[in-house]
Amino acid sequence: LSAGISKKKHSINISSFYEKGENNFTYSNRAMPGSPELKQTNNKLWQKGILASYFFTPSISQTLSAHVWVQDNYRQNPPTLTTSGSMAWQKDAARRLVVDFEKRKKSTIYSAKAAFLNEALNYHDQLISLHSLSDINTLILSVGAETLNKKRWGFKGGISNSYLKAFASEYKQNRYQNRLTAFTQLSWKNKSSSVFLFTNLEAQAVDESVNPLNFSARSKTKLTNNFYWSAQFSKTNRQPTLNDLYWVPGGNTNLLPEDAYCFATGLQYENKLNPAFEKHFEFNLFHKNINNWIQWLPGSSGVWQPVNIYRVKTRGGELTAKTAFKIKKLSIAISAGGNYIRATRNEDDNSPLNKKQLIYVPELSGNTSLVAAFKNSTLHFNCALKGKRYTTSDNNQYLNPLFLANCSIQQQFRFGNNNLCSLRFTVNNILNKNYETIIYRPMPGRFYEITLQLYLSSIKN
Repeated sequence: LSAGISKKKHSINISSFYEKGENNFTYSNRAMPGSPELKQTNNKLWQKGILASYFFTPSISQTLSAHVWVQDNYRQNPPTLTTSGSMAWQKDAARRLVVDFEKRKKSTIYSAKAAFLNEALNYHDQLISLHSLSDINTLILSVGAETLNKKRWGFKGGISNSYLKAFASEYKQNRYQNRLTAFTQLSWKNKSSSVFLFTNLEAQAVDESVNPLNFSARSKTKLTNNFYWSAQFSKTNRQPTLNDLYWVPGGNTNLLPEDAYCFATGLQYENKLNPAFEKHFEFNLFHKNINNWIQWLPGSSGVWQPVNIYRVKTRGGELTAKTAFKIKKLSIAISAGGNYIRATRNEDDNSPLNKKQLIYVPELSGNTSLVAAFKNSTLHFNCALKGKRYTTSDNNQYLNPLFLANCSIQQQFRFGNNNLCSLRFTVNNILNKNYETIIYRPMPGRFYEITLQLYLSSIKN
């Protein structure tokens, strides 16, 4: 439920939500002889929350806003296909407050932001006598500036500081982390607007250590009226999280930060001159090397611990195509896409895991959708394909390729001056596939949704 009111200088928006589900769907347990049909247990969930925003605009060049987000979640953790039962559950709570100020002076926008975030988690599993509490408080302060309406040049820059305090039962004590970040972004285009260049530079200090600079550069060149060529090169750095460093048992204080180099290039075709028949085509290639990749792995004692893997290499390509056209009052939009991703560990030559595909990363995937609209009626059909997904680092176990299809029909009714009623019926997993996205975690078969939305508006003209 959402509501809003707006005056000349003040406006308020408030949204609330509540969701509850039993999720006791029927599935086939392939891990048991004969793959019997079972009903999922210990799988309830509920979530509720409220979001509120206030905007104050004393002049056309100034805006002050405040945002509050309060949310609580509860979810049970169901058993896997290989376990007989589960009594585990988890409660999450989020409290977030953000204050934002913007001032526009000539062609420059100055901004300042302050945010306080609180995230709490309570995990309980009676079967193994586990009760885990964690609480994280984060304070963020940032200032920045951005230029506008420049014919050929653009600039954006700023500085932010994040101070994080975390407590968890597994840490045994409070842990702290401070991140100071400064960034700049420059853009340039030539007189004919056929060449665009963008550069980003970021410097970060975590506690008392200074990270290597992160940077990226990308360009977009107009080859003809409809064809564009783009290229991008970037270098990034990622520090270990508090869980990576201090989780008990398993935390590893000797972890090194990840660093990655990525190159991507692509060709795009766009034709939007004729509004009755639009076309878009895009083909991209990418290559990325990650050094000191952080991954949690089981140790010799059976305790999971994060370690630095020497190198991970990902490369591949993606292809997307879209078209939209109108035939009198009928509008049709069709899109399709496909991805090839080869993501492998590149250890020394003696490692049995060398050149093995990363777990849960399919080499091939694709999707397609069709949207047809006639007057106030809309038909939406989409399907997705995922190739073989390995579930072990040695690639000896995997999930079979998966094809899912969904379809929905929506009808809108207008009444009064600005009121609207929308009714939608959706069939998910039309083919009633028995599948898993995580091994031994069953997903629901065919299921249905009915959605009713009502919009009421009172606007003075």
